[in-house]
Amino acid sequence: MTNPENREQTQEEKRQIALTNLKDKAINSLAIAYLVENVDGEGENNKSAIHNFKYLPAFDSKTGQKLIKDEIIESRQDEKRYTGTFTEYNLIKRAASIRDQSLGNVTVNDILELTGSDAEIDAQYKDKYVKDLITNEATKKVAQKIIGIYNTYFVDKQVSEARNESAKHSKHALENLVKPAA
Repeated sequence: MTNPENREQTQEEKRQIALTNLKDKAINSLAIAYLVENVDGEGENNKSAIHNFKYLPAFDSKTGQKLIKDEIIESRQDEKRYTGTFTEYNLIKRAASIRDQSLGNVTVNDILELTGSDAEIDAQYKDKYVKDLITNEATKKVAQKIIGIYNTYFVDKQVSEARNESAKHSKHALENLVKPAA
């Protein structure tokens, strides 16, 4: 039998890892590339902004480099060097999977905090892990809505940030085009 204290500690450790994943810029940047690439409603300008200002910069981080390394090693045939079939698509899909799995290991409070909200939480959801809400028939639909609404927030925020960076880049290009010669 598992000691409930150990289960809680393990759950808390998973929560901390999940929060680290959900706050990691590289994982989020690669995950958003996967999410917008697989949605028909995202325009080419949004996809381009995500590619240039989220996806590509993700490789400059330690997490981005580790994800690439892990993807290369895991793609090897019979664990032989230089036999892997690494693809960018598998990399962004992996980052999205890490993000999705992490969402189950955090509490409702954590999800609200990730959005910057300090709203009061009903007692039946406060400090509850999302995965526990999903497995309970009485709270399953609410848990699915929490994840869905958070994912909408995540996509909107990431696309907005990328479009803002794209606008800054365009502004600087225009300024450089018309500035007086030195």
